[in-house]
Amino acid sequence: MRDLIKISYFKFLDFIGENKTALHRKKPSITILTYHSVVPDQVPVESYEYRNAVSVSEFENQVSLLKKIFKVISLDQAFNLLTSGNMTENYAVITFDDGYKNNYDYALPILKKHEVSAAFFITTSLIETKDCLWTDWVTYLFLKTRQQKVIITDVEQNFDFYLQTVDDRIKASERLRKWMKSLSSEKADRILEQLKVQTKVDTHPVEEDAQRYAFMNWNQVKELAEQGMEIGSHTHSHSLLIMLSNEQVEEELTTSKRLIEEHTGRTCQFFTYPNGQLRDFKDVHIGLLKKMGFKLALTQIPGFNPPGSDLFRLKRINITNKMYLPVFKAYVCGSRKSKYLEEY
Repeated sequence: MRDLIKISYFKFLDFIGENKTALHRKKPSITILTYHSVVPDQVPVESYEYRNAVSVSEFENQVSLLKKIFKVISLDQAFNLLTSGNMTENYAVITFDDGYKNNYDYALPILKKHEVSAAFFITTSLIETKDCLWTDWVTYLFLKTRQQKVIITDVEQNFDFYLQTVDDRIKASERLRKWMKSLSSEKADRILEQLKVQTKVDTHPVEEDAQRYAFMNWNQVKELAEQGMEIGSHTHSHSLLIMLSNEQVEEELTTSKRLIEEHTGRTCQFFTYPNGQLRDFKDVHIGLLKKMGFKLALTQIPGFNPPGSDLFRLKRINITNKMYLPVFKAYVCGSRKSKYLEEY
């Protein structure tokens, strides 16, 4: 009911011309969209496990709408426009983070059908494996466990999670993931292993739901590049740069860039920060990116990118399973600020 009310509200905004007015007032800029997963229509996209996924139908509708509103361009074209300052209209760029196999299976055919490009940022350590992101593991374990209580113990922090309802499990996942992002990768791995023991879940996310959790192999990544898509780095292990030493950051960037170039035969020149908030990276990391030949880097800070934008702090709009088409249109047109829609 709550979602229906919101959809009706945003349809009304469009009906009275608020989106059209906002777009007319908008100065020429580049709107960069962040996607993660595109999955078949029949899967339970509304569920929390699919919070960063859109259905095939929804994605196609969104791409169609983008083509009507903007000139959809590649990230390289965006770089040229941002550096030249020669923007005469509003543009859009489609990007995908992480490297899920559903990008290849379901997003690529739609992009080809509509003759638009996209940039895919991959976590290279997960390509050609049967594992998934630790953040996905945490949510999966909390939602699948039959335990009514889970205790996580650590020298710095102890958690007692009571899991009577789905909402309890969602809140537990959000709370634990937020804390784990502040830990070193080694410590986060130890906490995840403790959670696996505590939850007593004997199934694997990729084996149970490959359409949601599986990652691409290198042949699929290479084919994306051969089909005109851009391939960028999302680090090697998906670690937050702020949690690593400068030497570790350099290793993450070097490894991911080298693997992408070896397997695609193309220069890797674009980067997205894991998590992507300002607190997740520092100026020294931008210096490393520039030193290694990256041309730009994308954050997950919501907003648009006019001429003169910082090339290594570019803004993006994250698209989730609650970004229904009327909401999507209001967001990309700029008729509603990101603060209003931050729950999406």
